[in-house]
Amino acid sequence: MINKKKEGGFYASKVRLFLNEKIGEVAETVKQMAQFMMGKGPVTLSDSLRDAIVAGVKEEFEAKLREEREAHSKEMQSLKDQFALMLAAKDQLVNLVAHKWQPQMAPAIY
Repeated sequence: MINKKKEGGFYASKVRLFLNEKIGEVAETVKQMAQFMMGKGPVTLSDSLRDAIVAGVKEEFEAKLREEREAHSKEMQSLKDQFALMLAAKDQLVNLVAHKWQPQMAPAIY
């Protein structure tokens, strides 16, 4: 009879070993791709092709950045407007309470 605990441990360690090897291969592939794109590997992109890719990515990035800045600006303006309204309402409340609780002119007692 086979001890299942030992068998499971053996297969689990084999699977871990296999996965570690595959992760190492993927990491190496990503490293090579990054070197290729950056022009630092054994095989590189031509400068004109790399510049074309970078220009396209840069243009897309800058467009997204503009959109984010515009959205942020609109949100900030909305928050400022809300704050101004709340501040005006609180000022009115303070003025009302201050006016309501002003001591009445009482005759002076000497």
